[in-house]
Amino acid sequence: MAPAAQSPVRAERLRELRRLMNRYVVRVLAQLDDDAESQAMVRQALQPIDDFRAAQARRAVSSAAVEEPEAEGPQARGGAVAPVAAPVNGAAPVAVLGVPNNASS
Repeated sequence: MAPAAQSPVRAERLRELRRLMNRYVVRVLAQLDDDAESQAMVRQALQPIDDFRAAQARRAVSSAAVEEPEAEGPQARGGAVAPVAAPVNGAAPVAVLGVPNNASS
């Protein structure tokens, strides 16, 4: 379903979900310290988000082979998703959902 075709209620629920996820990520990252235990805790707490994003990327690649979808999200507006934290011991970086890189400048 195209973003323009979404109902206002659905769009508001998605915005609220994004806000809640952002708060969760910030609170988890606030627990990050230099010790291995806190790094492991943060990695574990954020793993479901990374898994979901990886699954979305796989679906996007497979659906792009079928048809070329319209660009959506911050990348379509000329930005990329801004990283919140650098990788920890080889873990994938976590990003605040929907925040373009150029928003901080």
